[in-house]
Amino acid sequence: MRLQDPKKLYEAGEVSFPVVLLYGEDSYRLEKAAAELLKNAVTAFPDFNLYSVDGRAGVDMDKVADSAQSLPFMAERRAVVLDDLDLAALSASDAEKLWQLLADLPSTTLMLITLRTLPLEYKKKGSRSQKLYDLCDKAGAVCEFSKPGRSDCARMAASLANRQGSRLDPPEGLLLADYCGCDTLRIRGEVEKLCAYAGEQIHREDILLLVEPVREARVFDLSDRIVRRDFRGAMEVVDRLLFQREAPVSVLTILTMAFVDIYRAAAARAAGLSEKDARAAFGYGASAYRYTKAVENQRRVDSRCLGEILETLANADQDMKTGGIDPAVVLETVVARIFLIMNRSDPS
Repeated sequence: MRLQDPKKLYEAGEVSFPVVLLYGEDSYRLEKAAAELLKNAVTAFPDFNLYSVDGRAGVDMDKVADSAQSLPFMAERRAVVLDDLDLAALSASDAEKLWQLLADLPSTTLMLITLRTLPLEYKKKGSRSQKLYDLCDKAGAVCEFSKPGRSDCARMAASLANRQGSRLDPPEGLLLADYCGCDTLRIRGEVEKLCAYAGEQIHREDILLLVEPVREARVFDLSDRIVRRDFRGAMEVVDRLLFQREAPVSVLTILTMAFVDIYRAAAARAAGLSEKDARAAFGYGASAYRYTKAVENQRRVDSRCLGEILETLANADQDMKTGGIDPAVVLETVVARIFLIMNRSDPS
């Protein structure tokens, strides 16, 4: 059974499913659901009635099967957990043992399987992901924890900060979400660190000082500096990215993506499309915040120069891939050229 609401896994304090599969990119909510599920399933003697293995570190399926088929110790149920299971790492024989176990699990055992690090490609016909999904769906319940949006992460961060006696305003929450790449587990850790440092109020400067942004956030910071005509700031971001040994071609790819987003936002505006319709038309989905950022930035860029900027970025990509020129020099040069293009189109 596919469930949208994880609370249905343990309604009224009882676990009614022998097999539960939790998967998705929202590790924070997934871990909370797993902990609540186990609390309701294993009500006594957890040292004897709970067997958990790291699914990424190699799984001994014989031990898993022995534990799953054992009777609980002075309790109604025991639980076996395969945490963050790497399906590809299982041998063919171990995978077959897992399928057999899921199809014939004792009623006194809860089998909990989580996938957080690797995607569950259950729509891929004939794949192990599809096999696992179908067996868990038939024998018990599956629940997806999709990666939350930027605004959801900001609200979550504000709530976490409030519990620790600190205040995190929406602009700072959105910045933290960007810097953490909407990784909910990382947001939780960073909020704890920021609360300990900042006290009653978390400021933008605290986040800039203490939180190391993901690569995408650093590169989008570069595009923000460019559209704001902050040449010195943009070159400082480039220097910092290169110092941190980010591959110039990766930086260029994300920078190009940012300007493609701006170009799409400008085209949608010219066509009279609403932001919601444009996001759907361009297929942004979970990356809707990228489009929202592009809408903000396109107002600062003359749409007549966007085509030339994209052509310049494409030429830089070709220069990097054909060799002969230091990629770092190509990256620095293309940023300078974008400024020249924007300055030429600026009527002021």
